[in-house]
Amino acid sequence: MVDPQHRRKGIATQLQKRVECLALQKNVDLLHLNVTEENVPSMNLFSEMGFKLTKDCTVFSLTVYKKQKLVEEVTVRSMEQTDIEKVVSMINDMYHDYDFFRPFQSEDFVEHLKRMPFYDLCNILVFEDIKACLGYWDYNKVMKFTVQKFNWRMRIL
Repeated sequence: MVDPQHRRKGIATQLQKRVECLALQKNVDLLHLNVTEENVPSMNLFSEMGFKLTKDCTVFSLTVYKKQKLVEEVTVRSMEQTDIEKVVSMINDMYHDYDFFRPFQSEDFVEHLKRMPFYDLCNILVFEDIKACLGYWDYNKVMKFTVQKFNWRMRIL
């Protein structure tokens, strides 16, 4: 997102080119974008940069709430430095078959958290002896995609 006062100066283009350069350095084969339909300026920018619309997606989301009665005492606490290895292992096991998931190393996980504004280990909750964890994961890191068909350019690649 570019501050409205600084739009139309090529900043988004420079950022996207940097992302593509980093992707090439890491041997990334495929880049994808998720742009909301009302974000016409972004759609125009990425179209000019050679991206093609391949599929319209609809995300269905329902926020629910249920008041819980605590049956027994359990230990739920904020994550600590010593929990990182177990939590990383759990995340890697959970998402190992997702198409674009790259497993974390402990150091990667810590760096990933540092890039999330106002978010750190204390925002991740662990249950008892790390039998479960609850936290916000960047959806780009864990989203599961299934490519149904490639266009002719992708088949050639």
